[in-house]
Amino acid sequence: MLKQLEISNYAIIEKVSVPFDKGFTVITGETGAGKSIILGALGLILGKRADSSVLNNPEKKSIVEATFDIRDYDMQGLFENEDIDFEETTIIRREITPSGKSRAFINDTPVNLSTLKTLTDRLVNLHQQFDLLDIQKKSFQLDMLDAFAEVQPDLIEYRVDFSSLAKKKKHLEALKAKSIELSKESDFLKFQLEELNTLPLEDINQEEIESELNVLNNAEGIINSGNQASYAINDNENAIVDQLRTMAKDLSQYGAVDKAMESLNSRLDENIEILNDWANDIKDYVEQIDGDGNRAAELQDTLNELYRLQKKHHINNTEELLAFRDEVRAKLKTSSTVDKEIVSTEKEIKKLEANAFAKAKKISKKRAQSSTEYQDRISGLLSELGMPQAKLIVKQEIQKELNKSGIDDIEYYFAPNLGSVPKPVKDTASGGEISRLTLCLKSVVASVINLPTMIFDEIDTGVSGEVSIKMGNIMREMAQGKQVVSITHSAQIASRADDHLFIYKQVVDKKTKTQIRSLTDEERVLEIAKILSGDPPSQSAITNAQELIKM
Repeated sequence: MLKQLEISNYAIIEKVSVPFDKGFTVITGETGAGKSIILGALGLILGKRADSSVLNNPEKKSIVEATFDIRDYDMQGLFENEDIDFEETTIIRREITPSGKSRAFINDTPVNLSTLKTLTDRLVNLHQQFDLLDIQKKSFQLDMLDAFAEVQPDLIEYRVDFSSLAKKKKHLEALKAKSIELSKESDFLKFQLEELNTLPLEDINQEEIESELNVLNNAEGIINSGNQASYAINDNENAIVDQLRTMAKDLSQYGAVDKAMESLNSRLDENIEILNDWANDIKDYVEQIDGDGNRAAELQDTLNELYRLQKKHHINNTEELLAFRDEVRAKLKTSSTVDKEIVSTEKEIKKLEANAFAKAKKISKKRAQSSTEYQDRISGLLSELGMPQAKLIVKQEIQKELNKSGIDDIEYYFAPNLGSVPKPVKDTASGGEISRLTLCLKSVVASVINLPTMIFDEIDTGVSGEVSIKMGNIMREMAQGKQVVSITHSAQIASRADDHLFIYKQVVDKKTKTQIRSLTDEERVLEIAKILSGDPPSQSAITNAQELIKM
């Protein structure tokens, strides 16, 4: 429960400490004293956004700090999940700097607003005056029924399946779009592959073909030059080899007397043999050159096709052409794979849908089973609040399609008087009726949920007199199991409280400041009397206030 709210440098509040106790607490005060400012500061604790416009002194930061006693609310797991130190007395702090930056802390651990809201959603329900319209929203109506029917664990489990189903359906849509796209280009891909398969690309070495073709294109010159060289070296009557041998023979006679000459002559002999072998090799090489033009034409055709394909696909060599062909093959194969995956995904979706529908039907059944008691209890409370003939009807329609809450379309219908045709709440309830209906809803739901603190801002809008007393009684009854705080202008509701906080303005050094304090029993009587008759209160108003408190 909320134990303390400390606010500094916020709006017209310089510094104030607001104590809270268990049971039913009311907050009253003159118009403009700062009741809404207190709620605004509390909203920061609950994760609402803020900016520097709230600063009382624009040169200092604003700090709002709330102290909660959470020992009885089984929240250790939540703290562990968020990596925050768990303390039975937990302190939540918001700071707003002059630059407009905001920071949040839980037990001095910095947290983001999402984490802050996750935690405080388990601690406080803040019902402000403008939230009265929430009851007109189907989502709010469903949430109230679900809280009463205690289907949250089932809903959490269902939503896991629903989320998985939504992802699978999105994936299926993507697969089908991809399949259509692949199907459109399938014929073109097949044509490309057939064209690429006209050449045995794996067996082609482009450099070798280009080299061989160059030889064949120059075969006549190579053969002639080679034969001439071989003839001159070996086969001519005056062959070069023969001339060299004669020289070697002449020089050899001096080898015995001149060691240097012997060495030079030996080298000459070796070169004669090398030259002789070279002449034989070139003769053999030119003999094997095929000067047939058919081979050259065949190679040229292959190269021309290679060059054409490379140019067409902006590719530089055979290796890249092979890679491109494999890519085309893969795309064609992907088309087949995608179609298989579509079939597989459709089967998974059917299975997920079956499971989700089973869980949604279970939730729907619980809602239907709880709605009768829910309607009766709310109608009973409405009767206490001066609407004895009013009826709330929960209309539950089963949908064919799943949604994030199951298969139900829930809408509240309201008949305020005997013989009235029930109509949607948004079309029939007046302001005062909405106030009473909202209080009844929250009272019924509060009895089944473990929410420590409920705060109502002017829930008494549109009601007065005896109805206000009964509204106060309902809130006091709610406070038997939790902490209830009501900001009110109603003397009747204020009289029902266990604790009464009074907000007032005080001028200090020509500056208006907001203060708050807990009233004594005597001060409480006077404050309620002022609400009834004005300031100063009449004696009859004081007597009336005393009677209200004793009721």
